[in-house]
Amino acid sequence: MKTITIVIPTYNEENNIRSVYERVCRLFVEDLKQYELQILFIDNASSDSSRILIEELCRCDGRVQAIFNATNFGFSRSS
Repeated sequence: MKTITIVIPTYNEENNIRSVYERVCRLFVEDLKQYELQILFIDNASSDSSRILIEELCRCDGRVQAIFNATNFGFSRSS
């Protein structure tokens, strides 16, 4: 089965991380059943709880991976 990796750059997105994760997962369950899902969050040194939330998703779902940048490179260089 082919895998699609969704790359999601983040910076202070604590209010959106869970929602985007759930929406992407739902899309694969409902419309993209023929593909395996992988989600890669790239966090640009968020100062809120984004990193904690992403780490929790990584622990709970093996399809989720993360890169935590030491500085904010901006979304265009993160994806």
